[in-house]
Amino acid sequence: MAEIVKGRGVKVEVGYTEGAAVAISAVSNANPGIASRPSHGLLAGSVGYFDNIEGMDPLDGQAIRVADAGSPSADNFGLENIDTSEFPDFASGDYVPITAWRTLSQSTQYQLGGGAPRTEDVGTLLDTTEKVETVKLAAETVTIDVRSLESDNEALKKVREVARKAGSMVFRITLAKGAQRIFRGQPSIPGESLTQGATGTGQLTITVKGQIVYLDALA
Repeated sequence: MAEIVKGRGVKVEVGYTEGAAVAISAVSNANPGIASRPSHGLLAGSVGYFDNIEGMDPLDGQAIRVADAGSPSADNFGLENIDTSEFPDFASGDYVPITAWRTLSQSTQYQLGGGAPRTEDVGTLLDTTEKVETVKLAAETVTIDVRSLESDNEALKKVREVARKAGSMVFRITLAKGAQRIFRGQPSIPGESLTQGATGTGQLTITVKGQIVYLDALA
């Protein structure tokens, strides 16, 4: 039986630097999806995201961990826990690896919000009750609470810089036993709250591109 998640020994990291984009030649419609790129050089367990995607739109901006268990090969790598079987066909795009991380060591709490369905009444004048259909899912969100520091450390400084430019970045949460949550999204500008006689707190919210990926510990 899987262990209960415990709020200790948890590391929250932000993608600090990115490597050169790697052009992808194909992504399969499968569960999980497999990406193709001759001599890609990516290591199993490494993290990055897809960018400039044409055709397979749901993959655009999606953070992934390169699959283990026999993949990657020299020319293919797996998209761990990403089901692309019902995605539109892939046309072109890039994969951008994360080459360095910084720890958001002042984190005190995180909340992963699922994308609630957005519904619409599709009834007509003849109907006496609502006919509700799901239109689409709302974007997933992540909220991270932090202790406020007198000056930003590298991780929070990076978040603030990206937020002010309305950019996106990759986050990685690693639990005490090694399980991970990986996602990419647009962060809000971190806030700060301080009351007399208390320690300062802050908060940031990330609007996720694609989905939050829930991953087992690396073997």
